[in-house]
Amino acid sequence: EAAQEAGLLSVLHLVQAWEKIAGDVESRLLLVTRGAQSVGERPEPVAVCQSPALGLGRVIMSEYPRLRCKMIDLDPVGGEDVSSLLDELRLVDEEDEIALRGADRYVRP
Repeated sequence: EAAQEAGLLSVLHLVQAWEKIAGDVESRLLLVTRGAQSVGERPEPVAVCQSPALGLGRVIMSEYPRLRCKMIDLDPVGGEDVSSLLDELRLVDEEDEIALRGADRYVRP
């Protein structure tokens, strides 16, 4: 619980500091979680302690659109995460909520 609170508070403080310093400048914030979402046809258990980061990310998207928050959820099992994450960071598209599961990429409808 303490780690979850500290993680969320650190993101919140970062966003508040960005607003004071950057103001109207468009920037990009990436929130990366592991197993915070269940995706695909077969439901999978989620990492409940990481799920609040998704809610905070959605609030950031709504309240701070110039920050261009993008949320990437990594496979709970692990694997080729670094390669998949780097590929996702290089990708330029309008998707703001992505779940990577192995070689599969899921986006929010």
